[in-house]
Amino acid sequence: MAEVELPEGVSVASLRSCRQLRGCPASLYLNCPVYARHENCWDSEEGCMDCWKDCENCRDYAKALRLGLVKKRK
Repeated sequence: MAEVELPEGVSVASLRSCRQLRGCPASLYLNCPVYARHENCWDSEEGCMDCWKDCENCRDYAKALRLGLVKKRK
């Protein structure tokens, strides 16, 4: 399994949302309809406000997979 680099002081257990994994600023996630529904961008058809809605090629989704935070999309 590939080594995943996390920001200093951040543990895998603390990463519960796409917002935390991506490090989204409040100015973005507080206006995100996916966040407002308590979902993750990779669990939503619309994706997030700041992505290409292409999980298979998303570095943050790939990081979440490597960390075991999500299951591969079908």
